Amino acid sequence: MRKYLISSITALLFFILSCRNDHSKKVLIYESDGLSGLITEEGYLITKPIYKYIFPSSEGIFRVSQEGSFDTGYIDSNGTLITGLVYGSSSTDFSEGFAKVQTNKCIKTDFGEYCLTGFINHSGIFTIPSIFHEAGDFSEGTTNVAIVEKFPKPHILWGIINKSGTFVIKLSSDRYYRNFSSGLAAFSDNKTGLYGYININGETIAKPIYDFAFDFTGHHALVEKNKEYAVIKNDGSYIFPFDGYTASGPDFEGTIRISNKVNTITIYRNGKIEYNNFIDIFVTYLRRIYIIFFIGLKPI
Repeated sequence: MRKYLISSITALLFFILSCRNDHSKKVLIYESDGLSGLITEEGYLITKPIYKYIFPSSEGIFRVSQEGSFDTGYIDSNGTLITGLVYGSSSTDFSEGFAKVQTNKCIKTDFGEYCLTGFINHSGIFTIPSIFHEAGDFSEGTTNVAIVEKFPKPHILWGIINKSGTFVIKLSSDRYYRNFSSGLAAFSDNKTGLYGYININGETIAKPIYDFAFDFTGHHALVEKNKEYAVIKNDGSYIFPFDGYTASGPDFEGTIRISNKVNTITIYRNGKIEYNNFIDIFVTYLRRIYIIFFIGLKPI
């Protein structure tokens, strides 16, 4: 009896494991006759090419669509639909466990068409209802959202919510908020069009005095004014004030480069700063000469 029980349990475990999707295996998108499907890395078919578009996986889920206005949905790595193809083209990939989905309930205004938008989880269930007319993707546990009000005249209000759908920054018609990055969010003053920064408590860290404000990477951010650039710290003070700098970045690693007639400066996400100017090059050269002739060592 005991031997039979052990054999039965072993067979049951084998069945469960064989039915389970092996998430360690890579799932690939492939195309055939203009349509896309999924295969394993070994070339085994997961789902036939029946979708016009399959977007790269995010958190193990693929966004799929055909060619219409409201025909976007989501499938898992087994090719199983977790939603119908019913959402708008502004729907996005998963981020921090949520995907923004756009419904077909829309309103038209003088400044554009807006469709009700909400957020679903990995099971395709709405965890934040579709009550917003605009929304971003979740970042650092929050996202920016907007609601259009028609009276007394059409206008848009922006705020920031957390993952429970609660506002951490209340709706306002005076400001447009971007998502939080490294604990701070850029915003623009709707009256002046100028940018500043707030923290998660809604406190202004940098007043709206900039023509544009980039997202923070680490403890610093790039800001623009009068076609010149500066770099500020997360307390709003300057690391490099405006001094004729041009700029590039931040790149995907969060690196910023600024240049003027004297310096080219690289600022890394971790705060490391590198200078490249004539004086630095000359000092480095003298240091190497000194090491060679007075210490007798090979230069580093």
